[in-house]
Amino acid sequence: MREVAIAGGGLIGLASALELAREGFKVRVYEPRKPGQASWAAAGILGPQSEVHNPSPMLDLCRASFALYPDFVKPLGDVGFRQNGTLHLAFSDEEASELEHRARWQAQAGLRVERRNRREWFFPDEGQVDNRKLLAALEKAARSAGVAFIEAPAGSPDVICAGSWSGAPVFPVKGEIIALDARPPRQVVFGGGGYVVPRGDLTLIGATAEETGFDPVPTAKGRAYLLGVAAKHGYQNASVVDHWAGLRPATRDRLPLLGRTTGGVILASGHFRNGVLLAPVTARIVAALMSGKSAPVDLAPFRPDR
Repeated sequence: MREVAIAGGGLIGLASALELAREGFKVRVYEPRKPGQASWAAAGILGPQSEVHNPSPMLDLCRASFALYPDFVKPLGDVGFRQNGTLHLAFSDEEASELEHRARWQAQAGLRVERRNRREWFFPDEGQVDNRKLLAALEKAARSAGVAFIEAPAGSPDVICAGSWSGAPVFPVKGEIIALDARPPRQVVFGGGGYVVPRGDLTLIGATAEETGFDPVPTAKGRAYLLGVAAKHGYQNASVVDHWAGLRPATRDRLPLLGRTTGGVILASGHFRNGVLLAPVTARIVAALMSGKSAPVDLAPFRPDR
């Protein structure tokens, strides 16, 4: 049986491990359980059109991954997956103009966008997932499939999915989120410099973005910013019940690194804000590369040596 060592036990690592185990590989996942893991700290937004600002290979990659999500989560049980769209609100003339520009090019590209009024647009082909439930479900499924987990750094991994700890050129970008004891919206809402996400009976408000190194501690500054976003969305009187931070794995061009390095190791990292969204397609890519097959998408725009 072919063996694979994976560095990183976040969503990308777990999804890749499960895909490889299903392909007949003997998989070991090395995860030191570092604080600030982006997979745990994320809001679970699945927004291929919301996160990309022009027609591009990144948009195609995000859309391809979103299309995989129903089959990806089906065997995992209830992980809070919803294909219920996202709502975009404009709180200024500038934001309204930006929304109109985005809607225009997306419509020209054949994507669905629904205008409700000048300051409100609906993107029907998006949704969300509870990333913490997804993490737990993927680990359970991977263990059931025979994947071994080692709480230590990997010595010589075959696949690197270690998020912000993947090594250069990946670096951490800190993002903070607060949870409010307030009635959640029907779907994810963007606008006012942030977003609002329903999470059970709570409402999540996110997110900040700062390059502060490997510091996962939430700050008073971040809390104040998020409360400002919350107020714009009508949550100025809600109580904060939780506040946390995560470290997003970023690259300078904000595109993921997908492919083999010059040393032959498969690199699947640098997903920045889109690790949750891109987990299904990344797992397919990793499995294809390990099996010597063609990747399901063109990897040239995301090659590690670009």
